[in-house]
Amino acid sequence: MRYESVLELQRYGQLQLDDEASSSVPLLKTTKDLERHTSEIYTFVNFYKFQDEFWNACMDCEIEDRQPIDEGFIIIIVDNTRNKSKKMQLTYNPSNHMAHYSCKMFECEGILCCHILCLCVLKGNALRELPGYYIVNRWIKIAAYKSIFDVDGTLLEGQSQIEQEDKLILRNWLDFLASMQMAGRDS
Repeated sequence: MRYESVLELQRYGQLQLDDEASSSVPLLKTTKDLERHTSEIYTFVNFYKFQDEFWNACMDCEIEDRQPIDEGFIIIIVDNTRNKSKKMQLTYNPSNHMAHYSCKMFECEGILCCHILCLCVLKGNALRELPGYYIVNRWIKIAAYKSIFDVDGTLLEGQSQIEQEDKLILRNWLDFLASMQMAGRDS
């Protein structure tokens, strides 16, 4: 019995955090569509990591040279972050917007580095949304609601219809209580 009550308390806390994340919007630093798009899909913590890289791309990075190769371009980017002028080299394929850079920040942390953002988004093609292959599912707001599969495609963890309905009822109840609380403040 104790295990179930602790588990229910944990689920309730998660639903409250989910409700807070879905009903509030993080503070944006720019008017760029890409920043708005990522604020809608990433959790707050991961959005702010992305926003720092995005801001560095806007303010501190610039493209110095572009050399054509078979699959696209080799791009030289000057990074003036923290008043250090470093030249970075990355490869970019404009047909699919894939960029590869030796820092491997995306591969390690799941967030694009400022160098790729500088190239692909700001000074390059002005993408309005982050391409799907640059969105890691574990960092998005709805990650907890997706089913988990193994390498063979076998469902490891998912939600039954009853669990989904229970979460919907609880979410609606939280919305109702929040509305009642707000209505009490107005009087």
